[in-house]
Amino acid sequence: YEITSRESFEKVKKWVSELEEHAPKGIVLTIAGNKADLETMRKVNNNEVEKFAKLHNANHFLVSAKNGLNVKEMFADLSERI
Repeated sequence: YEITSRESFEKVKKWVSELEEHAPKGIVLTIAGNKADLETMRKVNNNEVEKFAKLHNANHFLVSAKNGLNVKEMFADLSERI
């Protein structure tokens, strides 16, 4: 999701619900909040996402595709969990 788009986070909620319904049990979820370099334009509350991620046994990372912030860390964490 984009931290600057509430709509994008609502889509994540839907996708996670669909995954939990249709994917094999025990899948590993990571939620990436992209555009972390645009913090001043944030529309999605970080605490809300953290609670959502915890509820669904997912890790949450704030990342930036523009400057690479936390991208390697996110994939390293994901690879350790699978």
